[in-house]
Amino acid sequence: LAAHLNADQIAQELRDILAQHQIQRVVIDGLNEIERPLVERGRAHGFFAALIATLRNFGVTTYITQEIDPVIGREMSFAAKNMTALADNILLLRHSEAPGDEGHSLTVLKMRFSDHDRQPHALHIGPRGIAVANAALAVKRSRRHGQA
Repeated sequence: LAAHLNADQIAQELRDILAQHQIQRVVIDGLNEIERPLVERGRAHGFFAALIATLRNFGVTTYITQEIDPVIGREMSFAAKNMTALADNILLLRHSEAPGDEGHSLTVLKMRFSDHDRQPHALHIGPRGIAVANAALAVKRSRRHGQA
């Protein structure tokens, strides 16, 4: 969907597409473009709640990416904070460029109705796909590099 459209136009176009096709998965790559005007008008929470409800009503699995400023760390934008209450699962994907610790990690921040593993796991992306290391290996790796 075109990024220059306003949030209401994007939502309507998405509803129309979902109604016309048997779509099973939707990826929304970032909320930053539509978030700012919604926050300024005080509509962000209501808009995102309605968006998630619409996607659930159509029975689609939705993956929404939200970029987090690496300087801030895990601090999320207004939309991302509001989405946490609406989301069933939240994953944190990190890329580290620290010497001796180059690579990616995956942490499950939220998994509704589950006592899930909250430890970071090494994530390897290669020609054969994605592989996630078990927690014991990820902990050993971080201890080797002087992290607690």
